[in-house]
Amino acid sequence: MERLRGEEIPLEGGERVHVRPVPDRFEILQRAIEARDRAAGSLRLDEQRLAGRRALIEANVKQDREAAVEQTLAVRARKILPDGSIAERFAWQADRQLPDPPAPQGPDAQAGESEDQFDRRKAEHDAQCERLASERSALADGLREEERQRLAQLPESEMVELLLAEEVRAAGAEAFAQEYEVWTVYRAAMKPGGEEPYFAGADEVRALPARIRGRIFEKHEELCAAEEGDVAAPFPSRAT
Repeated sequence: MERLRGEEIPLEGGERVHVRPVPDRFEILQRAIEARDRAAGSLRLDEQRLAGRRALIEANVKQDREAAVEQTLAVRARKILPDGSIAERFAWQADRQLPDPPAPQGPDAQAGESEDQFDRRKAEHDAQCERLASERSALADGLREEERQRLAQLPESEMVELLLAEEVRAAGAEAFAQEYEVWTVYRAAMKPGGEEPYFAGADEVRALPARIRGRIFEKHEELCAAEEGDVAAPFPSRAT
């Protein structure tokens, strides 16, 4: 008899739910993408709401230009590393410009290298990597300041439109993450025994307290990670 995949976890009120890894996430992704497009499209088409957000962003840019520059830096960072911070974006760029040399794997037998000679070569390599790490840190700081200075010269109207576009993107991203979580929980949660769905539909999952939905979702992601390739890699949590 095939082992039942998944794990039972307790919910509030003494109830238990069997959480199984969802083997095919195509439908989940499809639903999440549709939610993202609806949310972003709704904001784009709501001229009154969009005008209100634009006016608020304009006021913020006028009041604190430096903070607006940092916000714009974060927007541009996410275009390169969607889940990365500003610092990670420039560290990534510095890594590409100053990569570590390949690590020596062992004595070069063809050159007649002894163990002592290899140890010295490895120590030189390690010292070079330390120097490069320091140089990368300085390069990343310099790249960030260079970009900050460039953004500081942007016309106010262009900065406002960049930040407004980021609000539209963020609205879509939030809707995507929420719908992904809802449909994952709906498809993963089964009644004890693992044969019947626990919830009657996605709307029932949406009505759950966030802490309960989150507990089931996190257990599902944990199970997927433990499967080591048998199921698609876990989707990043909404906290990341």
